[in-house]
Amino acid sequence: MFSFKPFLDNKLSSSDFLVRSTFGVSVVAACILFPFGINNFLQERYIGGVITIAVSTLFFVNSYFCWRGKYILLMNLICIVPCIMLGSINALISLGVTGSYWSYLSVLSIYFILPLKIAKYASIIFFIGVTIASYYSLEPSLFARFVAVLIGICIFTYISNYEIDKNQTKLKNQSITDALTGLLNRSTLSQHLETAIVDYTNQNMPACVCLIDIDHFKSINDSFGHNVGDKVLVQLSRVLKESFSKSVKLFRVGGEEFLVLVPNANLETSYKEIESIRIAVENADILQERAITISAGISSVERVNDWKEWINAADENLYKAKHKGRNQVVVG
Repeated sequence: MFSFKPFLDNKLSSSDFLVRSTFGVSVVAACILFPFGINNFLQERYIGGVITIAVSTLFFVNSYFCWRGKYILLMNLICIVPCIMLGSINALISLGVTGSYWSYLSVLSIYFILPLKIAKYASIIFFIGVTIASYYSLEPSLFARFVAVLIGICIFTYISNYEIDKNQTKLKNQSITDALTGLLNRSTLSQHLETAIVDYTNQNMPACVCLIDIDHFKSINDSFGHNVGDKVLVQLSRVLKESFSKSVKLFRVGGEEFLVLVPNANLETSYKEIESIRIAVENADILQERAITISAGISSVERVNDWKEWINAADENLYKAKHKGRNQVVVG
């Protein structure tokens, strides 16, 4: 199953592969198609001319948005792809073998201007449409060759884009994830905190940040070695993952320090959650040789102006928890 939501906000980064590939395809397609559209009018092929000019214009507009770092799914899915399909069908019907060449470029472009999960379905619809058109436009022997080549291009393009998409997802996950614990790292921390501040400002949606620190972690490394210390970090991360819902963002922000972003929660709710986790960690059999405890400081979005101030407020409360004897939660 796929979701349109990640693409409908039209705020993909300009470095995103889909934005860059769509920009490249749109620029090239606009430059190539426009002269052919003019030629269609000169040859009195008015339907083909209108379709070609329309598609060329849409590609030009699309390239402009991509140049500005925005990807508009609906434009590509509802406007450009249907026009590409109609143009390919019209070329087959009016030009026969000569017009069939456009189908190969068209199916390639679909995979480079749509998200892969949508492109594969769009390419199937495209394939069905042009296959029906080619059946009535080409001789039987040419029809069979045309369909065979088109099937090969569809399959090869899907496989290559699938591998690209898989590797991109893997690299992206590696860039934002802590290798040891599997939690998020600091790279996207400011983005998530800024989003929470905007949600509070615009929708009055509460949120809390909690900084968690493992008590006397240095002595654990000194006494048992760094391998054991790493196991403690992994076990604590597991406890955190199992204790929170998926809406909660978990970060490893330092050697033994973790940050928890709890959305749609006030100080009282967050305190109860973190306190229950503190107790669970204290009672958990993380390290047989000694009990593992944590200290935590919580701060609410209501009392800060920016994300750095928010973290500093939580850090101050964490310092208070340590100063009071550790193994406790302080809110403020």
